[in-house]
Amino acid sequence: HTFTSTSNIEMSKGCGGKGHGHPIRHAFKVLCPEQMMGSLIGSKGSVRDQIQDETGCRLIASNRDDHYPGTRYRILLMYADDNQRIVAALNRVVDKILEFGNQERATMADHPQNEYDYIGKEHGEYVLRAIIPVKASGAIIGTGGSNIQAIRSQWNAKVFIDKTTMSSHQLVKIIAGQNGIRGATEAINEFVQEESKSDGFQEWAMIRSFGPHSAEAPNSSANGGGRDWGTAGASSSYGGASSSGKGHYVPPPPGKGLSSAQQDHRPLPRRISPHAKRDRSDHTSSGHHHHSQHTSGSNGIHTQPPM
Repeated sequence: HTFTSTSNIEMSKGCGGKGHGHPIRHAFKVLCPEQMMGSLIGSKGSVRDQIQDETGCRLIASNRDDHYPGTRYRILLMYADDNQRIVAALNRVVDKILEFGNQERATMADHPQNEYDYIGKEHGEYVLRAIIPVKASGAIIGTGGSNIQAIRSQWNAKVFIDKTTMSSHQLVKIIAGQNGIRGATEAINEFVQEESKSDGFQEWAMIRSFGPHSAEAPNSSANGGGRDWGTAGASSSYGGASSSGKGHYVPPPPGKGLSSAQQDHRPLPRRISPHAKRDRSDHTSSGHHHHSQHTSGSNGIHTQPPM
């Protein structure tokens, strides 16, 4: 693949700099369907300029037909000196997901699909896709899957991390209700920003293109297995391909008694803070680590393609 980086000068224009170039302090990358990307950019970049002015976050979009490997989605890069500016821009993206998700839901009976761009399979669910640094995935997961379970429990969210890596990137998919999608996305962003202090983040942040034919890449996220996160007490293996060749996800823990729609009316709880301690064993590539012992029952793992 041909990887394209964004220059420091281009970055500084929207990150509080004066065009002289300086290190990126915070960055996040969202995958956008063409329709949503066009809406975020606007005619001659008018909407993008407005978002940049109001949030202080620099937005850079990959070129048309320049997709993240194995997907049909373009990459929207966010750069800022302050993490709260990233959060503000992410909220604008979530607004668009809700807008287009409601439109997609209204027409889904006439246009059935195996998987939709903006909505999940359950009523009231929305989907946000992002790409994160490989090193951040271990922190998101946490020791024994503790952090990923906390996000699921707190935000009634499903979180899928694809096992396939592409130039130190991994695809993450967040599925939740209206409030849950905001909270879970912010929690994922917190872990990514913790990684911004580490070596290699600058190089990761500056990659904005994976080549014009990246959607046809073999062994990519559309074809590979995923990382599995079981309910408490269920098996949860990290890094191994699933037997079906597709990724796995697990629904939110049973017994919560709240639908996605009901979840949206609950007061927003405090977001969890990322732990500084990382489970470095999660970064191994052997694919043979197991976080818990398998137990049988109704909390089985359900398969779903990563995209």
